[in-house]
Amino acid sequence: MKLSDLLVDPDKLATYSPPRHTDTLNHRLWPQQDDPDAPIEVIHGHLGAGGGADPHFHAKSDQMIYLLSGALKITGIEDSVTMAPGQFIFVPKYLEHRVDILNPEGVDIIVMYMPRLSLDDILPAKSVT
Repeated sequence: MKLSDLLVDPDKLATYSPPRHTDTLNHRLWPQQDDPDAPIEVIHGHLGAGGGADPHFHAKSDQMIYLLSGALKITGIEDSVTMAPGQFIFVPKYLEHRVDILNPEGVDIIVMYMPRLSLDDILPAKSVT
């Protein structure tokens, strides 16, 4: 196996915007093939100044977010956190949350899901507004 076959250039990947998200553009870094049984999914995302994620939760996947640039606020049922570049957060499945972008340039993030997120696992939250 050659390393050059495994190198991923996000600029050459297709983009998508997930359900319940606004002004969001994602590149799926791993897995490259459509593999619903993948144990992990890694995404590079850009959320614009007006972007974010409506209140939701995941019933099947744990979510991890590493903030590359910008500032964002994640609101849960009991509290909220404001993230700065270089910070990381683990959001376990079933934890209702909302994401708001706090700066005019938007944010860049690395998001990981374990196992891979299915688009039907972005469920509307009832307790977070």
